[in-house]
Amino acid sequence: MAKKRSINLKIMQSTGNVFMRIEGHLDGSGACQVEHALKRLQEKTRNCRLIFDLSGIRNFEHFGIAILAKSIRGQKRHFQEISVTGLQASTESIFRRFGVENDKIAHAFL
Repeated sequence: MAKKRSINLKIMQSTGNVFMRIEGHLDGSGACQVEHALKRLQEKTRNCRLIFDLSGIRNFEHFGIAILAKSIRGQKRHFQEISVTGLQASTESIFRRFGVENDKIAHAFL
């Protein structure tokens, strides 16, 4: 029996910032989990920066990237600023192809 691939999602909040760390294998199902978590965050947070840390993702499936990129684009009006960190250059270009704008991808270190 094949082991089910999954993600681990950690959300931490500090003054003015929400950090979302995603670890594991990002497929369509995992990206939907992130999307649902973002919807819950919208109800609880106001006027914050949202920082995605994707350095813990071992594998990306293109479908998962597409869903995650769509979710990130949809958060523009709910957060002051959105940053995506921890991407390898090849994965960063895939996010850009799926419509995550250049100003939303930051090379910041947390």
